[in-house]
Amino acid sequence: MPQLPCDPESCAGLKILQLRLTQEVGDLIHSSLRPLYEAQEDLRLKALDLAQTIQHATERLGAMDQALRHLDRECDDLRLWREAHDGREAGIREEARKAGRLAGMVYGGLGALVSLLSFLARYLP
Repeated sequence: MPQLPCDPESCAGLKILQLRLTQEVGDLIHSSLRPLYEAQEDLRLKALDLAQTIQHATERLGAMDQALRHLDRECDDLRLWREAHDGREAGIREEARKAGRLAGMVYGGLGALVSLLSFLARYLP
């Protein structure tokens, strides 16, 4: 672009105008990006909180898994006792069946929950 001749006073005014425009554009860019940076930081903190929640849930699931395994062994013991006593206690047999079914359902549900938490942990930052 060709330079237009101008007197020093006009050139100084143009320079001042250029500096002001540059400052205003910089301020506009900065003020536009600030909410994005704040949102990014907020998301980062939420992701860290979610990761901690997943970690705690995983630990609790491990404890529940151990309890369910213990319950399953108890059910096995009840089944053996029932077989040894020839079914004299029909009520105990029914309760053992119910407990075994419940343990199986809870164990299956925990497996699904662990799978979901693993999936979330894999795809979250």
